[in-house]
Amino acid sequence: MRRLAAICALLTLTSILGGCGFIPWAVANLAPPEKSTPVYEFPKGKKILVFVENDPSLAFVSGLEIVRADLAEQIEQQLVEHEVAGSTIPQARLQNSLDDMPNKRAGIPEVGKKVGADLVLYVQIEKLVFQDTPNTTLWTGRMQVSIKVVDVQKGRVFPPVESVFPVKEVELPAVDDSSPTYGNVVAKALAIKMGDRVAKLFYVYELPQNGEPISMQ
Repeated sequence: MRRLAAICALLTLTSILGGCGFIPWAVANLAPPEKSTPVYEFPKGKKILVFVENDPSLAFVSGLEIVRADLAEQIEQQLVEHEVAGSTIPQARLQNSLDDMPNKRAGIPEVGKKVGADLVLYVQIEKLVFQDTPNTTLWTGRMQVSIKVVDVQKGRVFPPVESVFPVKEVELPAVDDSSPTYGNVVAKALAIKMGDRVAKLFYVYELPQNGEPISMQ
């Protein structure tokens, strides 16, 4: 209320003084910040499994395991921090359960039940690029994922149709670095940035000045 009163007072003063150019500045800088709208609201207090896999074509990409592990960790951290999840299932428990399953092609609900989850946030890495030109010193990290949410009892709950939700691609600035281990740095940076992007789909946050939400491409 005080903020609104301050805006009205400033606009009135501007009108009196004839400073029309001040109005856009006041609206942009003094208006309440816009907030995002979650694409799906998880039921409160549930156990969520973040299940990260990759397109088979990426199986031999160096750094893939770093990306998968750090991506899951970043998403879990933010889901708990922002109270989207009551708790998350440890990745070690997931891996142990997958190793114990005789059927390696078990469905997502079955995997979720096995580890004690209520819901599964399934993340598939669709694109993972560290260098446009292999065997050079120029690193140009890019990554894209798709997601879906599965209730272990009811099945898919988001998106509601038989499809996946594509998340906007993450791209890092090009860096020239001759270190043979710099790919690991790129892998971690991509995972953290994409993890933040995925997690923010599920809770309310203040939009940046340009108002661009994290959504589909």
